Amino acid sequence: MKRKLLIVLTVILSLTIFAEYNWAATLLPWVRFSGSYNTTAGIGTGSLTLNASVSEMDYQNGNVWKANVSGIETIYGAKIVLSGAVRTGNYSFNGDPSNPDDVTLSIVSSDGYVYFTSTLADSVFTQQGLYFVWLNQWLNTNDLATLNLHNVVLRPNGDDGAHPSRYISELAAYLGSTNVSGMKMQLYVPPSGNFTTNSSGPITFGLIDGLQSLNTPPAANAGPDVTISTNQVAATAINGTVTDADAAYTLTCRWTEIDESGNVLSVLQDWTPVGIDSLCSLNLSALSLGLGTHILNLDANDGEVTSSDNMTLIINNTAPHANAGNDIIITSEEVAATTIQGAATDFDGNTLLQCRWIEGTAVLQDWTLAGINGECPLSLGALSLGLGVHTLTLEATDSQATSSDDMILTINNTPPIANAGENITVTSDQIAVTAIQGTATDFDGDAITCRWTETDGAGNVLTVLQDWTPAGLNGECSLSLSTFSFGLGAHTLSFEANDGLATSSNIMILTINNSLPHAAPGGAGVYVINTPVILPGDASDFDGDMLYYEWAEGTNVLCSGSIQSVAGGTAVLLPDCVVSNLSLGMHTISLKISDGFNQQDIKYITVQIIDNIAPTIKPVANKYILWPPNHIMVNIAIAANATDNSGCPVTLNTTVTSNEPQYGLGSGDTGPDWTEPVIDQTTGIIYLQLRAERSGRGKGRVYTITITATDCSGNTSTAKVKVRVPHDQDNDDRKREDRDERDRDDRHDRKDCKDDRDD
Repeated sequence: MKRKLLIVLTVILSLTIFAEYNWAATLLPWVRFSGSYNTTAGIGTGSLTLNASVSEMDYQNGNVWKANVSGIETIYGAKIVLSGAVRTGNYSFNGDPSNPDDVTLSIVSSDGYVYFTSTLADSVFTQQGLYFVWLNQWLNTNDLATLNLHNVVLRPNGDDGAHPSRYISELAAYLGSTNVSGMKMQLYVPPSGNFTTNSSGPITFGLIDGLQSLNTPPAANAGPDVTISTNQVAATAINGTVTDADAAYTLTCRWTEIDESGNVLSVLQDWTPVGIDSLCSLNLSALSLGLGTHILNLDANDGEVTSSDNMTLIINNTAPHANAGNDIIITSEEVAATTIQGAATDFDGNTLLQCRWIEGTAVLQDWTLAGINGECPLSLGALSLGLGVHTLTLEATDSQATSSDDMILTINNTPPIANAGENITVTSDQIAVTAIQGTATDFDGDAITCRWTETDGAGNVLTVLQDWTPAGLNGECSLSLSTFSFGLGAHTLSFEANDGLATSSNIMILTINNSLPHAAPGGAGVYVINTPVILPGDASDFDGDMLYYEWAEGTNVLCSGSIQSVAGGTAVLLPDCVVSNLSLGMHTISLKISDGFNQQDIKYITVQIIDNIAPTIKPVANKYILWPPNHIMVNIAIAANATDNSGCPVTLNTTVTSNEPQYGLGSGDTGPDWTEPVIDQTTGIIYLQLRAERSGRGKGRVYTITITATDCSGNTSTAKVKVRVPHDQDNDDRKREDRDERDRDDRHDRKDCKDDRDD
């Protein structure tokens, strides 16, 4: 141990064996001495020596002796020896650096008998006057005037007989029976003393004194034995206590782990002051104590004495922690896709955790290794768990201990699925033949009943359309609309399905639109031109709307008006539309019916206007007789005067014949006898030339010009014009032939008219 000498102005050297403030009331005997001191200069080489001797004693009984009395006190005049002090500075001395503890204080008789020896613990030099004349209970060991003496040895010569010094005898009596709490040495020199150089000076006063110690050892209480698991170590403190009857200045304690023989295995907590309420706690959180039994030892020290107590700490394995997860509620349909996410953890870091799932005594999933993060899943897909509440238990083991945790699995009935079908839009006249095709299915295979209602926007039932009835074999639940009277607009139809445990519903929107009106025109057929065409017709509207009708050919409106329909679709008869000015040919006539809500309904008929009367033709020629027969070509113009009742243009055709041949008649015969007729179809005039020629041997020549008039319908009429070249200018035969010819023509014309009427 390092020894230090501090130098001030005046030296007070006091040596004491002490226990912090714990001085007993009984004073030890003391001695006083006087003399001188010497110092030598030199750091590391300078020394401090004393030349002093005992001059006075004070015994335990209070007697003071100042002379050497034979048989009573032989220590009188004995030398006070200080050795081994080496100078380390101008104001400090230590022991020899090679042996710093070798600073001793001794009392030695003149004949060399050593009465007293000790190791100097500390030396303090202070101003004169800072000392205690008497050692007592107020002596402060921290005061600069108080020094420690270590390794005090009385009678080191080892004689066991009566000591020649009463002082030593009395001191030995006390030291031999009790502990010594403290001894003190005080050394006083004049203020002029100087240790900074080689110097010396008188010792005006010296004192060796001490007290008898009545110290009681501290009481250590390590507390009761404790058994915990590893997961409790961090939160556990061992609360030992240390008490001392003497109320020592500072109590300290420490914790160690020892074996059964008391050998220290490790220092768990080094010496620390005892806390408030005498506590000396050991927090286990900072320690690394393994599984098993540990003997923890509490040491208590009051500065003089150490006492101990131990307790047994048993650290057991921590059981793994099983966590079955939260309670869940699912439907039977969700079972197959559901996995219970259990987990197992182990405070001790066991990597071979196993877990299993049970329900009561039934094993759902046997022991398997937990996942890398402690996962212990249970897939419900492979199990056959019925409806109801199931208590599922997850067990976890680390091969030393098993723990468990429960979770509640509630499997509810899966409600049926109601499907009202797609939204549909129909017209009012389709209601009677419309059925809503709802279907219901049930995951659990329960028997299903269903019903149809009409609801409002908030889901409130307005009308029960079809009450609860069993669904069909394939879940069919159709609703026929034929018996209901739905108004126009949107209707929310709710389809409900019940499996005996739950009801589900689905809605569809039925939209009923105004029905189209219907047109049914009549009067199609073939009509003779200039005769009235009568067009009858019917109209109907399922909604009973006011109807507007119109007969038209293209954009030409023939007839129009309005009429009230009958609800339910019964037809009403329209007024006849009489048309009298249709032209020849095919006519497409439409009947349009509108109810003011929908597109109008249009139907068409075809009317054919025909002409079955032949045109009239009354030809008039500019010449009927060619005379003289001088073989000259004569210009003939015939006005056909052909007309047709249809107003259609008449087409004329003409042929020319003669009752005599054109050639071979002799008498200056020249040919040809006529030209090809030229017909002006616009004016109806036929132009040709006839030769004024006849046979001299005959009765005269007759040219017959046959005119055919054809109308647009193909009806034809024929008329003949005869131009004669008489044999002579007065010829009865010619007159007779002309008369007969006219009669034949008249009969032919009358026959054509009759045929036209018959057609």
